[in-house]
Order: sequence, then C-alpha cells, then structure tokens
Amino acid sequence: MTRSTKWLTLAVVMGAFLVPRVKAQDEPKVSSEEIDQKVTALEKALDDKDAATASSLMNDLVAMFSKADDTSAHKDIASTIGKGISHPTPEIRMAAAKALGQLGDEASRYLKMALNSRAAKEDLPLRLQIVESMGKTADIKIIADLKRLLNDKEFAIIAKAAEAMGDFENAPLRVRIQLVDELLKIYTSASNNARDVRNTEAVRKHNLIKEDMNRSLAKLTGQSFTDADAWWKWYGDAKKNPKAWKQTEGDSGQ
Repeated sequence: MTRSTKWLTLAVVMGAFLVPRVKAQDEPKVSSEEIDQKVTALEKALDDKDAATASSLMNDLVAMFSKADDTSAHKDIASTIGKGISHPTPEIRMAAAKALGQLGDEASRYLKMALNSRAAKEDLPLRLQIVESMGKTADIKIIADLKRLLNDKEFAIIAKAAEAMGDFENAPLRVRIQLVDELLKIYTSASNNARDVRNTEAVRKHNLIKEDMNRSLAKLTGQSFTDADAWWKWYGDAKKNPKAWKQTEGDSGQ
C-alpha cells in the first residue's frame, strides 16, 4: 500500500466516525393536531368507501404512531384503523388488518374481534392476514388466541398461527417455553399421523405446517432442526435447562 493510499484509507475511516448519527429520540415528533387531521381524513375515506385513500392514510398513521408527541394519540390511531377491519369493502378490511399488525398491543383487541367476525370466517386471505398481524403485535395477551388456532380446521391457519408464534422470539424464556410446548404437541402429532402415507389428509397437513413449525421453533429457541422428532428430543432435555436456549431482551425482565 502506497503512502497516499494509506492516508486515503485513514481519511475514510476517520470520516466514518465524524458522520453525525441521528438517535431515535432525536427523530422529529408528530403533533396531535397532525394526527387528528389524518384520523379525520381516514374516517371520511371509510365513510366514502374510498379504498385507495383509506389505505394510504392508514400507512401514514402507522408511520406517525411511534412519533406521536402525545402517546394518547396511539389509541385514536388504533381505534380508527380498527374500524376499517369490519368495513364492508374487502380491500379496506385487508389494509386495516395489515396496518394493525404494526401498532403493537394497542391493536390486539381489534384483531381479536376481527378474527371471529363473519367477514373473516368467509374470507380466508383476510383471516390469514389477521393471524399474521396478531403475531406481529408481540402482545403476550394474544397468545391464548394463537394457541387455539393451532387446532383450526384450516391447515393454512395452523401454519400461519405457528408462524405468528415465532414473532414472540424476544419474549421471556418462560413464555417461549410455553409456545414451544404448544407447537411441538401439534407438530409431533401431525408428524406421527403422516407416517401412514395412506392418510392423505394427514400427509397434506404435515407438509403444509412443517416449514413454519421449523422456522418458528428456531426463532424461539436459537436451535436448528428439520423434523419433529429431532425437536422433541432436544426439548426433552432443554425445557428444564435455561442455558440450552438463546438469551433475549425479554429474559432480563423475568
């Protein structure tokens, strides 16, 4: 390396340290007035059944959610978007289901209500999106609902519920152990039933849920296995051995 090259390299490295870094707390806040304007506009779009405008406004409000200068605005954002999930327009329902998944525990009540709605029961893609968003909230209070979905008659819903459980990868260990236990009960049963190749429904179920089970189990544990038997063997020893699991931010609060 020539002397000039060395000086150039040093300048680049020093420059990297001198570039100002914007901290999260330095991000500009959004005023309650700005949020109120967007909320009012969304309510009008919902009344007008204007799917394109409603979807755009929901995206705007999601972006404003974490920047609100008054956290009481969180409830207004969640409740207004929550109205969209029971809207008669399918596109608006879907947009609301997606948006609510980005609002944390403020959105949980609306997703739980929507899950049991007539619209969701008649619209599988909507129901799948609701389940996915339930996981993205990472709200521990919603776990019981996800557990029940592991026994749903729709195999796609079981797979999506398994995927959603993986979104709790940063939960405290005691929570992750409960989730892994529930996942392995379903996964092991499906795997055992699929051994009889004549049972085509059992084989189809196992094939449909396998990848989501493996991915979520890996996210929750920090381990990597590719079949139910291997996971169950590991879990038998690990469930009483905290050191066998990955450590997360949630563990510090246990």
